[in-house]
Amino acid sequence: MNKILFVNSPIRSNALPNLIPTGPGILCNHLMRHNIEVDFWDLNQYRPVLTNDEIKEQLEATLCDVNLVMISGLITTYKAQKNISKMIKEIKPNAVIIAGGSCASSVPSLLLEKTDIDCVVIGEGEDAILEIVADYSQGNLKKYYDPKGLKLPLSEYPWPCWDNINMDVYLKNPFWGPGSGNLSTITTLKQDRSINIIATRGCPWRCNFCAHSLINYSTRNTNDVINEIATLINKYNVTFIGFVDDNILCNKSWLIELCLKLKPLSIKWGAHARADMVDEEILSVMYSSGCVYLGFGIESWSPIILKRWNKKLDIAKAVKGIWLCREFGIFPNCTYIFGDKEDTVSTLTETSRMMYETKTMNQMFWLTPYPGTTLWKDYYSNGQIITPWEKIGFESYIERLADAQNYTVNLTRWPLEEAIYLKKLCENGDL
Repeated sequence: MNKILFVNSPIRSNALPNLIPTGPGILCNHLMRHNIEVDFWDLNQYRPVLTNDEIKEQLEATLCDVNLVMISGLITTYKAQKNISKMIKEIKPNAVIIAGGSCASSVPSLLLEKTDIDCVVIGEGEDAILEIVADYSQGNLKKYYDPKGLKLPLSEYPWPCWDNINMDVYLKNPFWGPGSGNLSTITTLKQDRSINIIATRGCPWRCNFCAHSLINYSTRNTNDVINEIATLINKYNVTFIGFVDDNILCNKSWLIELCLKLKPLSIKWGAHARADMVDEEILSVMYSSGCVYLGFGIESWSPIILKRWNKKLDIAKAVKGIWLCREFGIFPNCTYIFGDKEDTVSTLTETSRMMYETKTMNQMFWLTPYPGTTLWKDYYSNGQIITPWEKIGFESYIERLADAQNYTVNLTRWPLEEAIYLKKLCENGDL
């Protein structure tokens, strides 16, 4: 068969590209490992974002010897995927377009009904992508592929195809702190030559606003992770590793094993975890291995809201964990969410006061219902998102989805102007 074109959709156009496309990179390498020629087109690397004319010009040159196109992206890239798939069909009507990633997993029917995409992959794609290639070669392509997990352990699959990614673009832009465009990360931590990797997948917790909880939790072999980091250090002179796993601390014994193997590499690193799961033992091991940053999704300090979101946060342990991090020299970056319909001035005041007392004031995310989450079911009915103030059609809502740092929809009991005012008071610890 001819070469496959793999397209990585652009995200966060208001920020510099700073996270290498790990998932698409792994899939491309997986195809190449099976002797399938792949052209990786990373649209996310461009800032400013390419215009439609520039995208079309590149597509016309790229599609010459391509009949099968694979597009990957987050749910927030729906509009971009719709636009790109339309251009592909205009240039090459017989091209077959496959969509994967969280967008395809979250709104598969919408992609098939409202865009020029021919097939969707729901969930993890490593095994599905090989099945798709085989079915395409035999003229037996299905509309949906839902592998329901992986056949092999995570470490049996390859690392990202770094040679096909413009690594210099990503390495020079930090993904946490100043220059990242991530407004919820307030650390002054310097990250020269930083890179993101994933050592685990999924999360055993089931917070009702989180789409990531749809993936089962699994870990890579620690030797495989260490070998990848050592290769990145030698190949690209990387000085900071960011584990962008949902929760690095789900398996404590696994993490201790990883930290002991990390220590000889003498590299700084950070990760995401739960504040109520850290203790003196694990923080000591983490810090001695180079950990200087932990991101904690506290979300709210109100027991009422935490229960509503199924957060299952032990508030006393979380407060202790935040202060323990500081004692060990690890920066605790706490994120918060604003805007539930059950929020009151009282619940916001609880959060605001504790943000101030723990010295974790931060810009809050807007509560945003994503398809497939429990939260989505609270607000979605009869093809529309239902808020106290408006009804939004399904596709229209998906098209306006963006980073939850930005306002998408007002779910609160207050008019938008008042909600914005309360949000700012809460963020500043002033309620």
